[in-house]
Amino acid sequence: MREPDTVDKLVLLCPSPAFRRFRQLAPLARWWPVDVARLPMIGVPRAVVMAGAKSMFARPDRVPQPWFEAAVDEFEIAMGHGARRRAALSAPINIYLEEPFGDSGFWDRLTTVRTPTLFLWGRRDRLVPSRFARHVSVAVPTAESVVLPDCGHVPQLEMPDLTMGLTRRFLGSPGATTPYRAHA
Repeated sequence: MREPDTVDKLVLLCPSPAFRRFRQLAPLARWWPVDVARLPMIGVPRAVVMAGAKSMFARPDRVPQPWFEAAVDEFEIAMGHGARRRAALSAPINIYLEEPFGDSGFWDRLTTVRTPTLFLWGRRDRLVPSRFARHVSVAVPTAESVVLPDCGHVPQLEMPDLTMGLTRRFLGSPGATTPYRAHA
């Protein structure tokens, strides 16, 4: 939005736009001291982290179990450092605090996007609801917004061939597959 001449096209996978509703806790979130995440942390049980990782998928069985084991290992390593815990806490707070409307509001600025854009959403995404697709289509009518019906938050892992095919087709790359349409 700030420098449209720097890119030719955009592909966004399950992007998290500003909350349009449920903003009642924004004053509290502004006050929340993210540096609290730097404090020593009691370990999260591995089974809880594993369940969280699998909840990002519509069908976790599409991904080999060793991938989940590696993801949990990486989470445990990353969360062992205060600065990384702080970053992990800051990200959702910043998403929640982003103003949805007004001069600096996300949705009002989104209408200025002129770069060809493909949005891919997972219908069964528990983190970023695919219902945002309809709002994006209104804000940026020139964008292509595709909802994958049996997909969660990580289409690049859960449906890599389809995700890559849609991306290649949109970007005009060789090896593109036929168009896939499943709009919200």
